[in-house]
Order: sequence, then structure tokens, then C-alpha cells
Amino acid sequence: MAELAHLRLTHVTKRFGDTAAVDDVSFEVPRGSFATLLGPSGCGKTTTLRMIAGFYEPDVGDIELAGKRINNLPAHRRGAAMVFQDYALFPHMTVHDNVAYGLKLAHTKKDDLEQKVTDTLKFVGLAGLGGRWPNQLSGGQQQRVAVARALVVEPQILLLDEPLSNLDAKLRESLRWELRALQQRLRMTFVYVTHDQDEALSLSDWVAVMNAGKVEQAGTPWEIYYHPKTAFLADFVGAVNLVPSTVRDIRDGTATVTVGSATAPVRVPEGITLATGAAVRLCIRPESLALRAPSASGDGQVLVPGTVARRAFLGDLMRYWVNVDGREWIVDQPDPGAAAHFDGAVQVAIRPERIHLIAGSGATRSASSASSRRSGPSTRRSSPSSALAASAATGCGSSSRRPRASAAARCRSGTRSRRWTRPGPTWHIPSSGRAFANAPGSSPRSTAGRSPRSSAIPTTASSARR
Repeated sequence: MAELAHLRLTHVTKRFGDTAAVDDVSFEVPRGSFATLLGPSGCGKTTTLRMIAGFYEPDVGDIELAGKRINNLPAHRRGAAMVFQDYALFPHMTVHDNVAYGLKLAHTKKDDLEQKVTDTLKFVGLAGLGGRWPNQLSGGQQQRVAVARALVVEPQILLLDEPLSNLDAKLRESLRWELRALQQRLRMTFVYVTHDQDEALSLSDWVAVMNAGKVEQAGTPWEIYYHPKTAFLADFVGAVNLVPSTVRDIRDGTATVTVGSATAPVRVPEGITLATGAAVRLCIRPESLALRAPSASGDGQVLVPGTVARRAFLGDLMRYWVNVDGREWIVDQPDPGAAAHFDGAVQVAIRPERIHLIAGSGATRSASSASSRRSGPSTRRSSPSSALAASAATGCGSSSRRPRASAAARCRSGTRSRRWTRPGPTWHIPSSGRAFANAPGSSPRSTAGRSPRSSAIPTTASSARR
């Protein structure tokens, strides 16, 4: 994969105080792929994305794009553009002007600018809406404007930070396929951050699952789902039965393991060395199981006796919780309208070839431990203002000097006005969380009585604490 890698992170670490938000992360993203960083809140996925974008500098390690080390390059010179969770659209600019923002910063000729904006709006399905204001658009349309603003500057790589999380379920699913179709048409490398397993599995060519600042496993969605290397990964991605087991015998790459009161032959994954008597975990997905009557025969399957504890109708399937040797197993029955329902004593039918073996006792996912890594004031970080966010989103800037994350952090709280100085206009960020610009050397202008379209530019509300 080395010659095909478009984005490469090598031993990247980022600390905030004593907390390692990203801890020795290395991975390669193939060129032209839809890559996803998946993990629970506080796992370091957004911090990783922001280091790629240029918002944060890694304390250790290298970030390469198309074979070029970009650690020390400012955001607008990296060839990357970013779509934020809250889109960071300028409310006082029309759709056209929001999309044209990066081109104007790059001093694009007017004729070329107009053509690029028109073509990009048409490409994302917003032709004819250039004159509207952001508050006149639906959530899905705003998301497309944010994507258009990023694409119009023709970046090498597009970074997306949970861009669908603020939308309702139906719209989110619809736009999910639009994003995938867009990526395939452009053949551009997308790096997408989400905590939604369904999004990651359905959208991605490549997935890296992060936990506590580290990459647990990276690979195709199929590998992540069916061949997890750790108990955390198996538990986080989809529903699963993690069954403690013991190896009874090993022959020719096949281990005979205990499954409840029975035994089953299971293939030993590559790279794992087991000994007789070793403790392992069996990863069994609910959809690979079936329920049988207590008197039914196995027909080549392993049968384990149990008792139905409860069931839930989920529309396209019936989910059962079955007590087996003091543990609850999940069993999914497809098409419940055409199948018999079970209560009381049953047998759980297991196909040995659908059992995946995880070495060691492992550790299941702990919500408290995941969140505790990023708690406390030293780990809270705010997004940059809309001006900086849009500049980063478009991959353009008016200065080669990159505002540092520490400056953004100083704009988080308190009652005093703060000043964020950069060449050109001065952006004053008052405690209300709204910003307004004035010419260098002049006093801040009051926003009282001004229309919403020309009033203050709100700062982005999303936090980097993901």
C-alpha cells in the first residue's frame, strides 16, 4: 500500500497538558479512498483530523500528504479543505459569497471565480440558489454549501468532521449516499470523522477505529466488523456476543474451544499463537445465530441450550436475549413476520465458521474510562471563529502565518472582549460569542440595530472535545 498511500501519519502524538489526546498513531490512507476515523467521544479522532488540517501541530511524529511532509505548513498551504460539524457558514453572506470566499482570498480572477462557483453549486445540486441566505436553507442544503465551499478551491484531500450529526435520521441517511456518490465521482481522498458505526461501515473503503488516543485496528469495513482484533473493537462496532472460552485442543490452524456446555472448531486468526488451556473470547454476531426448539437436531451446527429472557420487535428483525450458562446472548431473527416466535426453553444454533476468535480475555468498552481521558479544563478546546474556520475550510488564507490553537483557546470563556489579531481587519470576539470586523486602527463598531444579514458573525459552536 505504501506506493498508493495519499495520506500517511507516522507515530503522531498530541498532548494537552498531561493528557495524550492522540498517542503514537500511525496509519496510511490509500489515494482516492473514502477513509473514516471511527470511535467514541474523546478517543482522539477529531484532534487527529485537526492536526491533518493544520489547526494543531503534532508534538511528535510526521504527517505526509502525497509524499510531502506538511507538519510545518500553514492550513491554507496544505492542499486540504475541511467541512465542520456546524458548517461554519457566514450568515451575512449569500450562498454564492460563502462558496466564493476561498477563491476571493486566493485572488482568483472574477470571471474564473464566477465560473467555478456556478459549476460547483451545480455539481452539489444547488444550482439557482446562489442568491439565498444560509437561514433560508434546509439543514441538508447548508451541508451542501459547506461541501461546495471546500470543493471549489480544488483541494487534494477533503476532511469532514461529523458533517451529518446535526441532521435528522432520514436526511442523514439520504445525504450519506450523496456524499459517497460525490466522492466516487471526484475520485478524491475523503477523511471522515464519526462515532456512528453505520455511517462508517456503509460509506467507507477504509476505517480506522480509535480508542483512548490510539488506533485499535485499521482496514476495510468487512475486516473491522467480522475480524476484530480486540474485544473493545468487537463490542463498539455493531451488536456482538463476546463469550469467554477455553482452548481444548489445537491442530492444523484450528482450535477446539468451549462454547457454553458444548465445543466447536474455530479457525485461529493469522498472527495469533495459542496454547492448550489458553483463555480466549469468541466473537459471535447476533445475525449469525438462530433459535431452535429444545428437541431440534443440530444438522452440523453447534447447539447450546438456553432460555429466552426477553425479546424486542425492531421492524426488520426480532431481537432475542437468551440466558446461556448465566450470560445473556443476543440472537437476531430476520423477517419476524414470517417466522415463529420463541419463548421459554430453546437451543441456540451456532455455525462454527461464523465464530471469530479473539486472543486473551481482553477488555470490554467502558464509557466512563473513554470519557475520563478528555475530562478537565486542560482538554477543552474551542473551534476557531467563523472567519478562521471558513479560511481553513476553503484551504485558503490571506497570510502565511497560521493562528495557533492556543489563541483559539483564549477565546473560550470570560466576560472581557478578546482580540484575535491577524493581517488585515481585526476580529473582535466579545463574550457573547459573536465577532465583528473593523478596519485596522479604528474602534469596534456597534452591531445594535443592524439587520441579521449584516450583523455579527457567530463563532462556531462545536467543540474539539470529540
